[in-house]
Amino acid sequence: NATDPDCALPEDDDGYLEYCAHPMDSDAALLGEEQWAWLEEQLSAPAAVRIIASSMAFASEFHGMEAWSLFPAERRRFVELVKRTRADGVLLISGDVHYAELSVLSTAAAAGAEPGYPLYDLTSSGLTQTWPLTPANAQRVAGPFTRNNWGQVTVDWASRTVDLDVLDAR
Repeated sequence: NATDPDCALPEDDDGYLEYCAHPMDSDAALLGEEQWAWLEEQLSAPAAVRIIASSMAFASEFHGMEAWSLFPAERRRFVELVKRTRADGVLLISGDVHYAELSVLSTAAAAGAEPGYPLYDLTSSGLTQTWPLTPANAQRVAGPFTRNNWGQVTVDWASRTVDLDVLDAR
């Protein structure tokens, strides 16, 4: 935050405040044990598609404001849980960044083990408010989309496909 002496928020050339990077905390928790138990139960149940919503980006490497990447042990635990439960069809939707992008995280890379399958994270936010700055993200496979937008997940059960889209709000 702006009162943190280690966190300067200079304005860029356009007058916007720069992102204030928060340090990773390898011991910090996002979910409590009761939440982890519930998630394991859900991932263990039969399902062709599992859409998991998170308030913050899961797959991006963004090490700034808020993202699962700032909680590496928690992200690793999530990936390991997906692997251990053999949950098929897991994809994530997230927001709270004021732009849209599609990121993919290899479960092998995240958990340090193989085999794995990629975890896609459709991040969409900015229906009424956007942010002109987008941090680098090596996990990004589409985007960033910086205009007002909304995300859409379409499951076609007949063809067994899932489409992830970002649509212009205008």
